[in-house]
Amino acid sequence: MEYSTFNTFLESTLKPALAAASLVVLQVQEDIDEYDSLRLALLQPLPSSTTCSLTPNLQCNAKLDNNNMVFIEVGLGFVAELSVPEALEFIEAKKLSLNVLKYYRESKVQQIKQHMEEVVLSLQLLQAATPN
Repeated sequence: MEYSTFNTFLESTLKPALAAASLVVLQVQEDIDEYDSLRLALLQPLPSSTTCSLTPNLQCNAKLDNNNMVFIEVGLGFVAELSVPEALEFIEAKKLSLNVLKYYRESKVQQIKQHMEEVVLSLQLLQAATPN
C-alpha cells in the first residue's frame, strides 16, 4: 500500500471517528452528571411553593398540594410521575445503565486510538522504506 493511502485513511476515517466517539463519551458523562445533580436536589427537602415563569415577563406563585411526587423524564420523550424514593431508585438504575454505556464507548475510543497508532507506525515504516 502507498503512503498516501494510509495517510488518507488516518485523516478522513480514523480522526473523525475518534472525534465523534470522544464526543459521545462526553455527552454520556454530561447525562451522568445531570442525574447526579438531580439526585442531590431530590435529597433536599422539596418546597411547598415556588415561583413559575409563564412568559419571559410574567411570573406567578404556585403552591404545591403534594410535594412528595416529581416528574422525571424517562426517555423517548416520556415523563413519569414518581415518588421521591421511586425517582431516586430510577436515577440509580439510569446511572448504572449510562455508566455501562460510557464504558463501552470509552473502549471504542481506545480501539480507534489503537488503530491510529497502527496506521502511524505503518506510515513511519513506509516512509523509512521509501527511497528519497
